[in-house]
Amino acid sequence: MKHLKMSIYLLVTAVIFASCEKETDNLPANPAMNVQKNEIQSLKSIMDVKESGIDIQNYINSLPKQQNKTAKQSTSQRIENSGLQFFSNPEEFPCSNLPMEDFEEARTSWGNISNPLDEYSNNGIFQPGEILPGISITSSTDTFNYADLILSGAGGAGNNLSKAVFANYYVEYLVIDFTTSDVMSVSMKVLSYYDSSPDTTIDVYGFSGLIGQIIVTASSAGVYLGIASDEPISRITIHSMNNGAEGVDDISFGICNDLDGDGVLNENDLCADTPIGEPVNSNGCAQSQLDDDNDGVMNTVDSCSNTPSGEAVNENGCGQSQLDYDGDGVMNNKDAHIYSILGGVINIGGCYPNVNNKMVKNGSTMMDQIKDLTAQINSEYNGRNYTTLHSKFITKLAQITYNWRTARLITSTQRSQISSCAWGAAIPYYNNEN
Repeated sequence: MKHLKMSIYLLVTAVIFASCEKETDNLPANPAMNVQKNEIQSLKSIMDVKESGIDIQNYINSLPKQQNKTAKQSTSQRIENSGLQFFSNPEEFPCSNLPMEDFEEARTSWGNISNPLDEYSNNGIFQPGEILPGISITSSTDTFNYADLILSGAGGAGNNLSKAVFANYYVEYLVIDFTTSDVMSVSMKVLSYYDSSPDTTIDVYGFSGLIGQIIVTASSAGVYLGIASDEPISRITIHSMNNGAEGVDDISFGICNDLDGDGVLNENDLCADTPIGEPVNSNGCAQSQLDDDNDGVMNTVDSCSNTPSGEAVNENGCGQSQLDYDGDGVMNNKDAHIYSILGGVINIGGCYPNVNNKMVKNGSTMMDQIKDLTAQINSEYNGRNYTTLHSKFITKLAQITYNWRTARLITSTQRSQISSCAWGAAIPYYNNEN
């Protein structure tokens, strides 16, 4: 696009030389601007346009728009693609302690800067050593050899008091090169000289080539962008659908020594990728990353700590030795009836001998044992052996009540009452007849 503008610019210049007797004719692109040809020849940068009194936005809008780029759909605030992550929230970016270049050592708030801007720059705006080593900022070369970078500060884009570096309006790309091989994380503010540049594209390159791209809405105030990569980052380019003037500020870069941002350095962190904001122990491990009893269920969802080794657990991390479904005080692994009939009184086929239902042993109650015996007798009933099974039921129940009496759970009188109910109970049940 901007090369197209160069061509149009050259064409206009040729017309000027061919018609030197009309030096003061207005440019046809936007008559309302009232910009003269000899003026445009002297405008070398955004700063020059500003100081000329020309409205910058109208001037830029008069230039040909880029037509050969298609904006890609905007990405989410944080995406993962081939080991590359983008962050739009600085609080989520795990690398807050990287060295930062904020351009605040500049000796002026405005100025033209020739390529490149790096630690060796000596241009009256920056002196050697005032830009962090390891970074070089350039823009695509201008045919007229005008300054390709602009320092903007107070009174600049959006009256931004913080100094920032912009690509000049006639170049297409702002280019950030990293001259060391250990840049795995980068954060920066992406700016537009105008109020808003909705289709600002950031391309991220590694030694293997292009490794990722994101589109952001840059503004004069700046939009935050954090980048983390599994591959060293060698270059970042910034360009937009609008007419140039892309800018950057507060560039931090390097190796993140706390990749998951949990406050524990990588070298001491036993748990990578700790969820954002989750407290960790001295080893950098959050409860969601720990399984103290090694039952396969992480602490945060494990309702039963210290599960015995090798014991199968449910989804809540509880083994049968840690569960008591019926609440009778006997854990499931030792409970003969994990869903006991608790409380109440004994009921034998609808007959109530006025005996309280008590716990017997191994998590079984009196009613559990009566229920088991009744189920056994009913299972043997074939419709023709009622008398035999009824007698068997009475005999078996007598053996059970003898044990209760021996254990002093019932009295002799209560045992007799239970036997009386058993004689009168319709067990096995007639409705089992087929």
